[in-house]
Amino acid sequence: MEMPSPIDKPPVKLSIKISVIIPTYNRSPLLRRAVSSVLSQTFADFELLIVDDHSSDDTAEAVAEFNDSRIHYIRHEENRGSSATRNTGIRHARGELISFLDDDDEYLSCALAEICNAFKDAPESIGYMVGGIIDVCDTPAGEKEIGVRYPKAPKYASREQNYLSFLRRTPFGTNRGVTFRRDSFEVAGLFDEDLRSAVDRDLFIRFARHFEFATIPKPLVRVHQHAGPQLTNHSPKRVAAYEKIAEKHRETLQKHPRLYSDLFFRIGRNYYRCGAKEAARHALMRSLRKYPFRANAWVSLFSYELFDSGPFQVRQRLLQVLKKVKRKR
Repeated sequence: MEMPSPIDKPPVKLSIKISVIIPTYNRSPLLRRAVSSVLSQTFADFELLIVDDHSSDDTAEAVAEFNDSRIHYIRHEENRGSSATRNTGIRHARGELISFLDDDDEYLSCALAEICNAFKDAPESIGYMVGGIIDVCDTPAGEKEIGVRYPKAPKYASREQNYLSFLRRTPFGTNRGVTFRRDSFEVAGLFDEDLRSAVDRDLFIRFARHFEFATIPKPLVRVHQHAGPQLTNHSPKRVAAYEKIAEKHRETLQKHPRLYSDLFFRIGRNYYRCGAKEAARHALMRSLRKYPFRANAWVSLFSYELFDSGPFQVRQRLLQVLKKVKRKR
């Protein structure tokens, strides 16, 4: 599977410190909040690229309400998905740094200043930085802050270990104020436009092969949980994306059978949870062929195949049956 072609040189000189990219689709009320948070930054040397993936609502009108020359509105002529939308932003960016903000989230006012300050003395081996987030729940009664999450600083002895760790589990997404050096995309590639889900995971795994990352131990973004569409829940499409990503790293996984088995165990379990039984069975068998002694894979396989439920649910049912038997006695 080929990655999108490396980014072209921007049409004008790189004279801007940071480009903020907001991909958006049919969420104009939330978009207004995100845009306002960018324009309220204490750091002024930025451009804001709003990439509209062919929205059918009043997104264009919402953007037009902001009278600021730093805003650039780009609209796709057809819906192309989140990867293509982000890649469009990257290709149009003129900044030395590229930061992503989801259209339903918002920056803290100090975010860009903190990001640019962190990059000042960072070595070239640092391809990107990630900051903290404040989780916010949007309710009919208003916003409620749930808590703050700080990124864990990398503690890997080598870049290879970092890469294997990201294959096992990607600890964050681009919603954490993640900011990349622009030229790092020329090495690691852009977002994979063949994937319609889990695009962050795919990108960070590829970056782990080429770059290190650093953390900014301060909150940069308010991440909102709301009733609208969000991409955090598992679905057959999302689990299938995990499987495609694993296939892209098959050569590495073949050298690490425990990791291979672990990944396909989780893929299979999540397929079962989505009701995709055939795909689940296939993934779990791949896990067991690579490492036959994985007891939790065997337990999950028999639980879902015989009872259409996971091990925990089966255990709960058995306990209820035992309780009824005891009462009858």
